[in-house]
Amino acid sequence: MSLGASVAVGVYQKAYLIKTALVLSLACNAAAIYVFGISDNFYYDASLRFSIGFFQVFVVIFMPVWVDAFANEKQKTIWLTFLILASPLGIVFGYIMTSIYIASYESNHLVDEANPNEGWRNTFFIQCLMLAPMSFCFLLTPIKYLDIDKTS
Repeated sequence: MSLGASVAVGVYQKAYLIKTALVLSLACNAAAIYVFGISDNFYYDASLRFSIGFFQVFVVIFMPVWVDAFANEKQKTIWLTFLILASPLGIVFGYIMTSIYIASYESNHLVDEANPNEGWRNTFFIQCLMLAPMSFCFLLTPIKYLDIDKTS
């Protein structure tokens, strides 16, 4: 993540790269999650986990700066609180939804002996399908809502 943070900070110093960096990082993150879901090699998975973390850094670094630039002065604290809570609550929500999905999958399907990991791998595909449209949404977002230099 440190490497990604160094790259992200350098990219965000150039206002014209903000939108491009967000779109590409979300698209690459979705692609890395998809490939992680189909991979069976430990070393390849480890490099994919690095890639997923690297691409997440761009959004993680941008969001507090964006809140600071765009939030109403009286509401910055609550916006940052929600932003900070989003990650751990999202993780907990993801674990709950994954356990419900796997329990439902296993009770409704015969687990294939040749591929016993099929159920939990599908959760990565679902995550990819939910994340990929966000890249497209950022692509359609007008730059005035992302350009933090213009608000200073």
